[in-house]
Amino acid sequence: MTTPPTDPWAPGVRAVDVPIDEGLPKTSLFPPTPHTPDIAKHLYALFPPALVHQCPEAWIEIAFGRPDEGPNKSQAFSAFHLKEAAEFAEKKNRLVTTSTSVLPCATASNAEGRTAKTC
Repeated sequence: MTTPPTDPWAPGVRAVDVPIDEGLPKTSLFPPTPHTPDIAKHLYALFPPALVHQCPEAWIEIAFGRPDEGPNKSQAFSAFHLKEAAEFAEKKNRLVTTSTSVLPCATASNAEGRTAKTC
């Protein structure tokens, strides 16, 4: 019987093969914090310029709400306004009582709210 690896960064070791150390504290001294450049990088990966130019009607929805209720409000942004979407997401994420989700949409709606085109 071999001993399981303990270093997930060792060459040839998969993180999934390293057992979880139950002795670690359940909270971090440095919890993740929202950071506009990181959020923008994520949004630009979802909506690269080639996609946006093929589908100029594409939009992104930032959904938010209380953690115990889930996202129940949202703000939509054009895929051409990713910087503003990232700033909005960071602002909402900084609120302790808010949970935020990103919902990409590569469709365009017509006047009745129905999908008119899918890219």
